[in-house]
Amino acid sequence: MPPPAALHHVRGSTGGHWWGSRPSAGVRDGLANHSVCSTHVFSELPSSLLSPELHDPCPCLLQPSRVALHFVKLKLSSHSVFTTLHSHYPRTSPAIVGHPLPLAFRIRPGTRSVARQTSYNFTMRFGKTLRNSIYPEWKDQYIDYTKLKGLLREDADEVSKWSEDDENKFCDEIFNVQLEKVAAFQESTFKTLEQRASKAAEKLHDLAPEEGNVKGTITKERFKQLENELDGILDETKRLKKYSEINYTGFLKIVKKHDRKRGSNYKIRPMLMTSLSKRPFNSEQGYHPLLNKLSTMFFVVRQQLDEPEINPAASSDAQSQTHHGERYIAYKFWVHLDNLLELKTYVLRRLPVLVYSEQSTSKSLDTQGDPTLNSLYFDSQDFSLYKEKVDRQVDASSLRVRWYGQLSANPELFLELKTIHENGTSEEKRIPIKDKYLQSFIKGEYKMEKSVQKMERQGQQPSKIEEFKNTVSEIQSFILEHDLQPVLRAVYTRTAFQKPLDDKVRISIDTSLAFIREDSIDPDRPCRSPDSWHRLDIDNSAMVYPFPNINQGEISRFPYAILDIKVKDDGTKKNPKWVEDLMGSHLVHKAPRFSKFVHGVASLFEDNVNALPFWLSEIETDIRKDPQIAFEEEEQRKATRAANDQVVGSFLGTPRGGASFKPGVSSPLGKSYLQERLAAEDNDKIRRRSKSPLPTDGGEGPSTQSGYGTMSSVFPSFSLSRYAQVRREKEVPLPPGVTKPTLLIKDSGPLQVEPKVWLANERTFLKWEHISVLLGTLSVALYNAAKGSVTIQAFSVMFLFIAVFAAIWGYSMHRVRRDMIVARSGKDFDNWIGPVIICVSLIIVLILNFTIQEKDRKHRRAQPATSSSLRNRRRNSHSPQAKSEPRRSSGFPVSPRDSLAPPQPLTEWPPLGVARDANISQGKAMELICSGVPVFKGHRRPIPHASEEYYNLYATVVGNGPDGSDKAEPYHVAFAACSLPLQGDGPAVNPWDTLEQPSMSFCYGSQPGTITLNQWVALSGHPAPPIELRDPGVKPRDVELSVILERLIYLEHGFEEDYEELLYKNLYKNLLRDPDKFKKPHKGMETQIADLITVLSRDEWIDFSRPENQVVAKFFANATYTDHGRYKTFFHQLLLSSELDRRIHSKHHAAWAKEKLLAQLPPCIAWDLALARKWHECMTIEKFKTGGDLQSIRFHLKIKKSQVKALRKFARAMKWPNHAKVDEILREQDPDEKALEDRSSDTMSYFTGMILPGATLPWLIMNSLIDCDADAGGNALASLTHMHPNSGFQYRSTTYWSATSIIGKVLAPTCREIGGWIGPARPAPDLSRIQIARIRQRKPKQYLEVSDVESMTERSDPLGPPSDKYPVAEYQLLLPDLDPDKIIDTIRIEKLALKLVLSSSTADVRDKDKPLTYDAAVQFAIDGQSWPLRLSYDVSFIAACPCARGPHPLFFDYSYTAVKVDEILRIKDWGGLYGNVSSIGASSSGGRTPSASGKFANEEEEDDAREKVLVIEAFGVSDNEVLARAWCSHWGLSAVVADVDLTCMACAIREAYAACLNVVILVEGMGYDDSS
Repeated sequence: MPPPAALHHVRGSTGGHWWGSRPSAGVRDGLANHSVCSTHVFSELPSSLLSPELHDPCPCLLQPSRVALHFVKLKLSSHSVFTTLHSHYPRTSPAIVGHPLPLAFRIRPGTRSVARQTSYNFTMRFGKTLRNSIYPEWKDQYIDYTKLKGLLREDADEVSKWSEDDENKFCDEIFNVQLEKVAAFQESTFKTLEQRASKAAEKLHDLAPEEGNVKGTITKERFKQLENELDGILDETKRLKKYSEINYTGFLKIVKKHDRKRGSNYKIRPMLMTSLSKRPFNSEQGYHPLLNKLSTMFFVVRQQLDEPEINPAASSDAQSQTHHGERYIAYKFWVHLDNLLELKTYVLRRLPVLVYSEQSTSKSLDTQGDPTLNSLYFDSQDFSLYKEKVDRQVDASSLRVRWYGQLSANPELFLELKTIHENGTSEEKRIPIKDKYLQSFIKGEYKMEKSVQKMERQGQQPSKIEEFKNTVSEIQSFILEHDLQPVLRAVYTRTAFQKPLDDKVRISIDTSLAFIREDSIDPDRPCRSPDSWHRLDIDNSAMVYPFPNINQGEISRFPYAILDIKVKDDGTKKNPKWVEDLMGSHLVHKAPRFSKFVHGVASLFEDNVNALPFWLSEIETDIRKDPQIAFEEEEQRKATRAANDQVVGSFLGTPRGGASFKPGVSSPLGKSYLQERLAAEDNDKIRRRSKSPLPTDGGEGPSTQSGYGTMSSVFPSFSLSRYAQVRREKEVPLPPGVTKPTLLIKDSGPLQVEPKVWLANERTFLKWEHISVLLGTLSVALYNAAKGSVTIQAFSVMFLFIAVFAAIWGYSMHRVRRDMIVARSGKDFDNWIGPVIICVSLIIVLILNFTIQEKDRKHRRAQPATSSSLRNRRRNSHSPQAKSEPRRSSGFPVSPRDSLAPPQPLTEWPPLGVARDANISQGKAMELICSGVPVFKGHRRPIPHASEEYYNLYATVVGNGPDGSDKAEPYHVAFAACSLPLQGDGPAVNPWDTLEQPSMSFCYGSQPGTITLNQWVALSGHPAPPIELRDPGVKPRDVELSVILERLIYLEHGFEEDYEELLYKNLYKNLLRDPDKFKKPHKGMETQIADLITVLSRDEWIDFSRPENQVVAKFFANATYTDHGRYKTFFHQLLLSSELDRRIHSKHHAAWAKEKLLAQLPPCIAWDLALARKWHECMTIEKFKTGGDLQSIRFHLKIKKSQVKALRKFARAMKWPNHAKVDEILREQDPDEKALEDRSSDTMSYFTGMILPGATLPWLIMNSLIDCDADAGGNALASLTHMHPNSGFQYRSTTYWSATSIIGKVLAPTCREIGGWIGPARPAPDLSRIQIARIRQRKPKQYLEVSDVESMTERSDPLGPPSDKYPVAEYQLLLPDLDPDKIIDTIRIEKLALKLVLSSSTADVRDKDKPLTYDAAVQFAIDGQSWPLRLSYDVSFIAACPCARGPHPLFFDYSYTAVKVDEILRIKDWGGLYGNVSSIGASSSGGRTPSASGKFANEEEEDDAREKVLVIEAFGVSDNEVLARAWCSHWGLSAVVADVDLTCMACAIREAYAACLNVVILVEGMGYDDSS
């Protein structure tokens, strides 16, 4: 084998061959002019020439300031000699803390050597290392190494005998004394740490509140104390691990000395190893359960305390990767095994341990383990894939088979093809495959036909099957094209760290990494049988690390652990500060672009490849570093990067982020700035006097070239470089004969400017124009919103002038800098005049704005009543006043003057001209008190064909004129399909005019998460059960599907109503049987209608009044959706319903008869007519074919465009997480994509418009959106259905809740309500990334009786009981406290918590991927304290009806108490629902606000307290209203929600009396706004 080229070859006197570098003169004299081998080329020697015991470098070669002699035995053909290695390391080499110094070596006696025998003895004993590692508090618990050495009598003569008694003493001391002492102390200390961890867990459990109550005072200080305690446990765990390691080393060292010196008769090392294996105090796995438990507790604590810290993360060692559309910055490091535990303890304080399998979640923290990964890599015989990766070729690919655990356990195998593109992104394609098919797949004999057939049987989408086929074909073609075969196996154990639902930082640590040859390249001695794809000797015997039975030449064990850090690239180019600290610490060694595949091939197939990776030379070195040296190197690196960024920023005129770097407290760079500045100025003066440059090295003073801590680092435009100093110097007179050149050298030649300079100038110009556009937009918006205000118009003009100046300045500076670039000017590019002018102008405008607004606010506080009247007058000016007011239900008439001259809003009570003790007439009372107030009236209506015990309840509102309604208008015309009027085409006027009951037209309130008063009343109704009609003998005929479809197509264009015989024939010959055919045929229209109603009342038809049948598309979308009979039954029933609908609306059917009939139809018939009506409006049949068992029909969708437009608008308004991709699918621009309506029965129902009235529309909208989202579609959200209305789901850290769920009702003030959905809402940490949650809700105890509804008007009369005279003193004018200084701003929502409801079937539900049921709670932060409120009851929130010309006076008999929102937590059982009457202490608002009777809240009578209304002032942030709603749900109290800009306080209290409620929530300006 030829020697390396870097070594010189000589021949020794013994005939042996020598390699070595040329030594120094002194060494040449000492070695008789023969060359020797230097240690710095030791790694270049051929590995086959080294003895096995010398493959690893000796630690002595790493020591600084040492001259070491090491001998390497060269195995040559016939001679064996020893070569002397000489090494001299400079003083700057990093010291290895605690590492032993080199031992003494000498030439073996009896060997001829070309060199003189020389010995250098610089030995550091293990005893000294042990003494330096002792922890003072445990000093008596360490191994007594000195005593054991004394028992060995190591310094005695060789001739001294070692007796059996000496052996017994030594063995007794090491086994029975020292080993027992160390093992007992380690075990007791570890148990103590476990007990401390258990106590910490109990403290953490105590901090959690119990159900319904707040336990103790939960503060951040208590969490901080618990965090400090956990830190102490972790620190002591780390010390205990180091204690175990040093003692473990001591035992091995001492027995090695024994066996070498006294082991001629007694070898005790095997016995000691057996004893140590039974006492695993140095085992990594022994600490794993404790660390897992601490990790979980750390994650919980840091949820309360952790605040994200970011730091610059510009690392040249990073790699950009793309996974599933997300971009990551990846860093790779090596970790010495001595630093592994310390690294894990550092990471788990920030990130929890990631659990790989769901099965392990059911195990305790003590039994969880890290998984073992197996990666089997492929390559060709010439290692073409390896060469591509080493050479970093474009689109380099790698292929591997990957599985977890042992292959004998039949794990799931994945065949993965990974391609790395030129831009750094990686593309990975993978397919699952069984091990029995893998060999035939590699040969190209098997093409995954069975997997494709299985997918087809499962009914998967054709696009997914085609994609799978393409992936299989691509991978198999890749294998055959490159002639690939398994060559290498990598086995390792992985520990991963990541926060749930947060993949911003992902960390993995791979340990116990081994590379094993898996090739059959050598046909004579293959490592793997060519007939098998893997090594059977490994997998059949279930070998595990360290694989002792594998030949040493076939395995390479990686000496370090591998740390992989991935940080999501969010555009800021900054990493969390703790990640930056970790990457710059002494715990890690940078290994950029490290690859397991490349390293394994280079280690085991070195003779087969010509190119090796660059990191191979670092494998044989000790990567441990001194912490202080590592810290100084990292600080120096950051400082250098900051200085470089400053120089670039000064040149381009743009600031750089690196300039903000500040050195650490202990950093050697963190010196006094004044000291460095003075030193720099002194050095500058010296250099000017001497006209010579300063030395750049060899001194301790600061250097002007460093760029950090000097003037250039503080002022980027100020530079101490020679060029900058020369520019600042004054012109000097030129010597005689020397003239100033007309053309400088820098100006000669063609203009060559880098493109980035032009682009930087253009980018600066665009930024100025961006500022101008923003200011101009602000100016236009202010001017349009001024509405005549001179002040606001003046401010808009000011902003316009600033915007114009910014545009002019940006353009002028762009031209100036362009000319400077062209002229090669050396002037500075920065100019501070323009930015200063703009900043000063903006500051002046903002100060003026603040001053004027503060004056207006003080003026409004001085005249609150006048401001209120102006606000109401502005609101009323947009709509005409009522022409006439309705009459009072209690008997008082409305004054005719109301229609002629509406009174002005009240500003005080009593009004001007009316005495406090006066009595006013009924007409005057109507004018002053009742003008514009809403009057509530309840209705009880019977159900047709049902007994009196069944009824429906309704509520209507009159009296407030056209000022508004309490119901919300549909967001889009397509969303109005949830309601269907029985007669006419327009919207229903009254709630009893619709088919569905309660009416969906009068369901949703005007405020988010609210309902109308009518809906609240309707919930207490008593609907009738299904009605069965008698059978008169009329039966339907058995009709072929083709006949049915042809008749439906005919009815789309009308029917034969003018031809009686033909009408009779088509009905009774094809569809029905006429029982009186021969006596009195049913040719009359009324008779035919009756026969059709009777036939459709049979129980064999589909009952569309039942909620489970209201997604009608599942009956007709595809024949495979249902069995043959139901598919045909649907169209048969649709035909009969269409025949009935045509006859009812025929011109031969009298109008009065039609109106009477529609009002008396049984419910099932009315729903059939609704089906026929929807079909006629939305769909037509274009083409159909029949044959065999399969029927397919092609439809024309009349309103699909409108439906698509509404869904796109819905997705945009609800901020759907994947909105861009969904919007692209909804536009249907890809002809290969499946049609929108063909994706599911829900999409067919929605996009066709076949939506029956009722509660199904919101679920069809959301399910259609989900089915159009490829990322959200699938089994995770497939169970979202209207049959479980109290549901919601989480998708990409965003939750959406139905308007009927209590979470949606409570969180609605912070979200939008559209189409029956509340969102986007805050995430739920207890749910996975995509998951449905069903909420358990108790039925509230508040309900209405029939008497309550019928007496609604009298109970809420604004005047009180009817009378001839009305005393003015019995009324008072209520004004809410809207003072901005008194508005509560200390309430914030902390968390939406969901607790799984455990039941006997929970495990089964999880296995079937069905939605789980949860109990909900909302946790609030109030004045630094956490207050959780359980959402126990399914309460309702009623939107208050607007009033006109408010505020209105309130009659004294309406008892109320007003409190601030932060005071309600002290109130329990308000209204006496639980048998107790709540009273508000003196500290509550009840003591502040008296009731109408003049008494304070704590003086009210107990009987009145049960009817007293609690008025909660929830002004300010929306979190205040959420707290009020959560409190209502916690106690089971429904409430009225009133916007004080639309409803006065008195009208809101009266509506609460009308609805028999005890709570009113006042908000300001929080009404739902479509334009927001």
